[in-house]
Amino acid sequence: MAVSPTTREADPGIRTEPEPGLATELKEFVLDALGDFSHRIRVTDWNGATWEVGRGEPHWSGQELHVRLHGPEPARDLLRLDGMRFLERFLEGRVDLEGNLYVLATI
Repeated sequence: MAVSPTTREADPGIRTEPEPGLATELKEFVLDALGDFSHRIRVTDWNGATWEVGRGEPHWSGQELHVRLHGPEPARDLLRLDGMRFLERFLEGRVDLEGNLYVLATI
């Protein structure tokens, strides 16, 4: 079965990159933008790659923020600096925000 880059596969074990390099561009953007952030943030992209950013200073909540992107659309929103659309993706279930949500107010 041929799979176009924008088609979701029936087999969740098969992953395709809709735009070559988008995941790398997102990671570089997040690391550059939040590399000096005081608390740790863990990001998981739609390909399953996970990385951490921030200095990792303790927060009174005792948790880190974990952001999971369930597709390339939220990544494009972040790269366009479209925070409102990114939050709409959260409401649509395309983004999960878990753990220390308090740090969102300081990003």
